Amino acid sequence: MVTREGFGGLWGVLRNDLGDVLAMFSDPIGSATPIVAELIAIKMALSLFIQSSRLRGKGLIIESDSAFAVSWCKKKDDRPWKLWG
Repeated sequence: MVTREGFGGLWGVLRNDLGDVLAMFSDPIGSATPIVAELIAIKMALSLFIQSSRLRGKGLIIESDSAFAVSWCKKKDDRPWKLWG
């Protein structure tokens, strides 16, 4: 998502297994590559999931349109070292 020329943003949705929306989030992130934006969105979704008391004990499935982002979340050693943080 592009918010202004040169500035990007991200958004995401947490849904339950029935597809009901449980939470939505968005954030401006400034200048970033699409893969970095995707990783930040996944990290934000994980944080929301962990912090939500009503999601405690539930399973989590991460879906992304970036196969790289998903594989990098699964296996840290596969991602570029500068994204290990």
